[in-house]
Amino acid sequence: MIRFAINGPNGPRIVTVPRWAQGLGVVLAAFAGIALLVVGAGLALIAIPALIGFGLYARWRLKKMMAEMQAQAQADADRPPPGVIDAEYRVIDDRR
Repeated sequence: MIRFAINGPNGPRIVTVPRWAQGLGVVLAAFAGIALLVVGAGLALIAIPALIGFGLYARWRLKKMMAEMQAQAQADADRPPPGVIDAEYRVIDDRR
């Protein structure tokens, strides 16, 4: 038997828990554990595909953004920086 020491208004006393209450507590704890397992598995069945879908969407957006940035960098490399005058020139040698 399980015994508890309880401090009440009349002083401390020892209370024993009957076996049927102990068995009921074990059964309720088992049901609570099974319910927690079922709820957790249900949430996992919803959350895991959602996270996979979000990951694939984020990967697609990142690839698209990187391609746009690469195209912009290439366009910026082809254009001279501001303040620079771009011209074609020819060297004329005066040593004839």
